[in-house]
Amino acid sequence: MTSLGRSNSIGAGHPPRPVRHHLGNTRYHTITEQKAEGATYTPPSLANFVASQIVDAATLDTPEIRILDPAAGNGELLLSLLAKLGDRRIKPIVYGFDTNLEALAQAQHRLRHAFPDAELHLEQLNFLEIVLRQARADGTLELFVSEGSWQQFDLIIANPPYVRTQIIGSRHAQALAKTFGLSGRVDLYHAFLIGIAQVLARNGTAGVIISNRFMTTRSGVHLRAALRTRLNLRHVWDLGDTKLFRAAVLPAVILAEGRNGNGHTSTRFTSIYETKRPATMTASDPIEALSMSGIVAVADGRRYQVRHGTLDSNGHASDIWRIATPATDAWLAAVARRTWGTFADIGKTRVGVKTCADQIFMRRDWHTMSEHERPELLRPVTTHHIAGRFCPSASAGVRLILYPHETVDGCRRPIDLSHYPKARAYLELNRATLESRTYVINAGRRWYEIWVPQDPAI
Repeated sequence: MTSLGRSNSIGAGHPPRPVRHHLGNTRYHTITEQKAEGATYTPPSLANFVASQIVDAATLDTPEIRILDPAAGNGELLLSLLAKLGDRRIKPIVYGFDTNLEALAQAQHRLRHAFPDAELHLEQLNFLEIVLRQARADGTLELFVSEGSWQQFDLIIANPPYVRTQIIGSRHAQALAKTFGLSGRVDLYHAFLIGIAQVLARNGTAGVIISNRFMTTRSGVHLRAALRTRLNLRHVWDLGDTKLFRAAVLPAVILAEGRNGNGHTSTRFTSIYETKRPATMTASDPIEALSMSGIVAVADGRRYQVRHGTLDSNGHASDIWRIATPATDAWLAAVARRTWGTFADIGKTRVGVKTCADQIFMRRDWHTMSEHERPELLRPVTTHHIAGRFCPSASAGVRLILYPHETVDGCRRPIDLSHYPKARAYLELNRATLESRTYVINAGRRWYEIWVPQDPAI
C-alpha cells in the first residue's frame, strides 16, 4: 500500500511503555502511552450503537466501500461497523491508523479473524501528523491531495484521542490551531474532527464519539462553526453523565454526511442525563434508553431523562449547541418575557479558579496564624458566600486565597517562591498533598500551582 509517513509493520506487540507523544512536548516523556495518546477505548455497546447509526444512514449501493478509523486502537469500532454491514456483497477496504503498535496488532488479529475477506490497511501513523505535513505553507489545509487513493472515504467511524493543550505542547497546539482554523485551548479531538470532515466523501457518512465539552465552551466556537459549514449534520446525541467510559469523559456522538448539497433543514438532537425523578419505563442500559423518551430506569438502578428535539439553529453557526423542543422553547420564551436583564448586562462573566486543594489554598483561618507563619501571596477572592444581586456583600467578610501566580508581559506564570519565604515554607509543609495531584505534574506544571488559575490580571 502507499505509505503516507513513518510506519511500522504490525507484529508481536510490546508492553505499555513511557513515550514521547509525536505531537507533544518532551517535558511529558514520562507520561504513559495511554495518557499521552488520550486513549479511551470504546465500550462494545457504544461501538455497536454508532456503527448501526452509520449503516442505517449510509448509501450502500457500490461494489466497494472505503472505510476509515483514524484512531483505530484495538479495532473495536471497525469490528462493529463491519459486523453491521453484514453480507451486502460489498467489498470493504479498511484503513486504520494509530500510534500504538500493540493496539494495532490486536486490531489486525481481531479483524482478520472475524472478516477474512476484508482488505486491511492498518499502519502505525498519527492521523494529525499526516494532516500537518499536507498543510500548505500558509497553514491552511490541503489534505491528501497528492495521494489520489487517499482522498476520500465512504464511511468513517472514530473515537478520537482526548488530549488537552497542556499535554500536546504549546508549539504543536499553535500549529494545529493555525492549520485547522481553531483558537483558544486546542484539544486533539477538535483537529481530528476537522480532519475527518476533510476526508469524508461528499456522499459519505461518519459517526464520531467525542467529548461533549465543545458544544458549550468558548474554545469550541470555531469547531462548532466548522462542523456546521463542512458537514451535513444528521443527528447529535449528548450522552451526558451516562458514565459509559471509565475515564472522566462526558461523551457525545455526531452522525454526519459529507457536503453533498442535500443539507438537512434541521439536525436531530437527543440528550440523556441522570435524574432522581420516578421512571415510567425501563431499559437494560443507557444505550437502549436512547430509543425511548421520558424517564427511564436502567438495570443498575440509575434513572435518566431522555429528550428528543432538534439542534437549536436560531443564531450564528458558532453559537452553543443545545436541544430545542417545544417545551424548552416555551419555557425560555416565558423567562425572557419576565427578565429585567442578563448577567452580561451588568458585568463580564468569567470562570473561577479551581485549586483541587481548597483546604490548602483557601483556608478560613488565615487570620489565626501568626505574622511569622502567615504566607505572602494572599489575595481576596469572590465566592458565592458574598454574592449579592449587583455587587458583593461587604458584611459577609472577605475570603482570601493563596495565589502563587502572576502575569508578566501578558503571560501567566507561577510565582518564583524564592522571593516569598513564608509562602514557600507553608507550601512545602503541604507538598505531599499538592504533589498527589498527579495531573498537575503530568501536565508539566509546578507542584504548587493552582490547577485552573485563570488570569490574575483580570
